Amino acid sequence: MPHQFTHDPQEKNDYAFDWSQILAVGEAILTHDVSVSDDSLTVDTVSHTDSIVVYWVSDGVSGQRYMVTCHVSTNLGRELERSARFLVNDR
Repeated sequence: MPHQFTHDPQEKNDYAFDWSQILAVGEAILTHDVSVSDDSLTVDTVSHTDSIVVYWVSDGVSGQRYMVTCHVSTNLGRELERSARFLVNDR
């Protein structure tokens, strides 16, 4: 089940996909791709360590739901994908 976050459209905040429980010993993220289901939610400034992908979220339309998906490839040749749900609400 995807993680669920509530996001205020006036905020710019960082979130993370933590792959540490999934990766094997010695396995590391080589590349990442983070995408969003609708362009009215902005995902920018994406970076990764060996086991975590950090991404920043801003904007969005209050009352809308979005899906942010992260795809990674690893040094062991695995391709992994996870998603997070965002509900945008004015706080």
